[in-house]
Order: sequence, then structure tokens, then C-alpha cells
Amino acid sequence: MKDRTTLQKTMAYSPSGTLSHHLKALEICGFISKHPDWSLKTGKPGKLTLYRLSDNYLRFYIHYIEPNLTKIEQGPFRSPSF
Repeated sequence: MKDRTTLQKTMAYSPSGTLSHHLKALEICGFISKHPDWSLKTGKPGKLTLYRLSDNYLRFYIHYIEPNLTKIEQGPFRSPSF
């Protein structure tokens, strides 16, 4: 889960309103979900909004496929031919 400013810095995105529009579109499409930050001490919502990748295939791709992409492209994961 990351906030908008962290995402902006990670992607080297200019500080404009277009990132907010893109995040809203991704939320509408179901790729990400928006979670309000809250304080444990007070139990009240905070000012930050955190974004979480909610599409299961994208989560699987980032965690398992992308780190092993070179191995996959080399071919040891191919099914045997009969």
C-alpha cells in the first residue's frame, strides 16, 4: 500500500492532477483499491489515502512472474512435448 506522493516519486511523475485521474480510472476498473489512513491512538481517519493493487493477476505477476521472467524466457518452464 502506497500513498499518492510515494507513487508519484517512485514513477518520477510530474506533480500535476493527471496522476489522480489515472488512479481514479484504475480504481473504477478494479485494478487498485483506495483505503483511508487512520490513527491507532485516536481511531479516526487520517489525511492520507493509501492505494493497494487489488487485481489478483497483477499481484501474481509482480510477485512471481516478473522476478523469474529471464528464467521463463530461457525455457525451463515450458511443458514437455509428446
